[in-house]
Amino acid sequence: MRLDYVMYILAIFLLLASLVPLLVEIEGVDNNTRNVVTVSAVGLAIISFVLGYYQRPKTKAQACQQPSNTLK
Repeated sequence: MRLDYVMYILAIFLLLASLVPLLVEIEGVDNNTRNVVTVSAVGLAIISFVLGYYQRPKTKAQACQQPSNTLK
């Protein structure tokens, strides 16, 4: 499996994990801690997307060659 796919999957997982503290109220956890967890997870997800983008395979531009018409 290519590394860029792994980084994209990790980023999606982190984005989904960042929604959990916003949607679920956990007893004993204050609002500031929930915000820190959410912002940290979103920040790591953005970093994962960027690293995945830079890990994608790069193709060099190739010169096009016109087919020679040998039939006359």
